[in-house]
Amino acid sequence: MNTLSISLIYFLLSITLAADFSASQILFQIQERDLICPTDSALRILSANADVYVASIDEKIIVKIGPRLDIGKLVPPAFKIATSGKDYTVWEKKE
Repeated sequence: MNTLSISLIYFLLSITLAADFSASQILFQIQERDLICPTDSALRILSANADVYVASIDEKIIVKIGPRLDIGKLVPPAFKIATSGKDYTVWEKKE
């Protein structure tokens, strides 16, 4: 199930970023830097609603997809925004 869910996150992000090549490059760099692998990474869904989907991958990054801006306290203070755009945000855990 994790592989399917992580693949779904990548698919949704690719649709969201289809016209933004530089944002896609940034996401690829984050994936490489944090060693995120669709087949081996652990996924924890933090929120799944009609207007927002938030998931933690390997407890290293948190991905938000959807138009809702207020996600409460789902993102711990140990994370910083790595990239964001229309209807998505990606946080990385600070080292």
